[in-house]
Amino acid sequence: MQSKKRFTEINVWETNWFTKLNPTQKLFWLYINQRCDNIGIWELNLKLVAFHLELEGEVDQFAYDFLQTINDDMERIIVLDTNKWFVLGFVKFQFVKDKPLNPRNPAHKSYLKQITDSGLYTWFVTNQPEVLSDEESPQRAFQEEVKRNKDKDKGKGKEVDKVKEKDVDVFMEKKKEEELDYDPFEGISGFNETVKRLVTLNPFFDEAHLIKDLERCASIVDKYIDYGWDLNSLETVLRKFIKCYSNESLENILYDFDANFRDKPVIETNRN
Repeated sequence: MQSKKRFTEINVWETNWFTKLNPTQKLFWLYINQRCDNIGIWELNLKLVAFHLELEGEVDQFAYDFLQTINDDMERIIVLDTNKWFVLGFVKFQFVKDKPLNPRNPAHKSYLKQITDSGLYTWFVTNQPEVLSDEESPQRAFQEEVKRNKDKDKGKGKEVDKVKEKDVDVFMEKKKEEELDYDPFEGISGFNETVKRLVTLNPFFDEAHLIKDLERCASIVDKYIDYGWDLNSLETVLRKFIKCYSNESLENILYDFDANFRDKPVIETNRN
């Protein structure tokens, strides 16, 4: 995914490292920064590069020489695999001014998702904390929201949850009367009540998405029970996480939860 418009560093022409590039290498640098995705990853396509830059001779050698020159004094591009290059300063230049990317900022969520999906989350936290800091991580945002709403959660919304749970029961009974060929709770083991309670927290709760939400939620519960999480603790954490990201669909919320907690140690907590 690419933005249609991007910032350009107009002073790059006066920098020592850029002046060392030959005209074709300078054009290649600009090309990469315009054709990479929103977190600075460019999929290598040397045939297309040769066409646009009108290269002659060995294109592979041109790319190798370019990397050696561009990284001569400091790393600016690293090779993630044989088909992807990563522009190290891209995210910082395009999206970060005074503070790191913020998971509570809707404009930043897609960038954070791309970073997580690309396996670069730890790299950014370690190498560019000004771009992505543990202090601004989704986990920290979640913990702060839990602390902020701790008193508000006590007793609040329980009646609404009960109404929604009744809606689920009514809907499931209706589906049974229609003689469905499948059981929506099949494979959920003994977690059906937990899954039902979690699904009803979804602010976008409706019949059309119920079966899908049940299945997705059940798979997450099963997965984290296998990881060694206590069922009560898991439900508590999921409830807080869902409320923290209540402006998202349940599917996206559960996706973010899995992305942020799959590599974390088991969390033990008392159920509210």
